[in-house]
Amino acid sequence: WIKLEDGGPVYYNHERVGKNGRIIKFLKFRTMVVGAEAMKKSLLSYNDRVQARFSK
Repeated sequence: WIKLEDGGPVYYNHERVGKNGRIIKFLKFRTMVVGAEAMKKSLLSYNDRVQARFSK
């Protein structure tokens, strides 16, 4: 569905630091939309408004 929904890549390269500082590179499935980090601020603001409405 990822490819059909937004046309972005299905996989992405990811690096982590492993034992003894060794860099480990691997492919991961993308589960979020392209540009999700840029959308984070507005989504957090929306969540705050929704939470305030239901926590009264």
